[in-house]
Amino acid sequence: MKSHKNLTILGTSHIAKESINEVREAILKERPDIIALELDKSRF
Repeated sequence: MKSHKNLTILGTSHIAKESINEVREAILKERPDIIALELDKSRF
């Protein structure tokens, strides 16, 4: 996880259950106003 001022970037793997938990924990801890999700064309 990379943080800079009010921006946090969290790298994930769509097949890893650990990523799901890491994202959930980051959201609950940081309580962001906005969440952005980048998807490749096949998952869009």
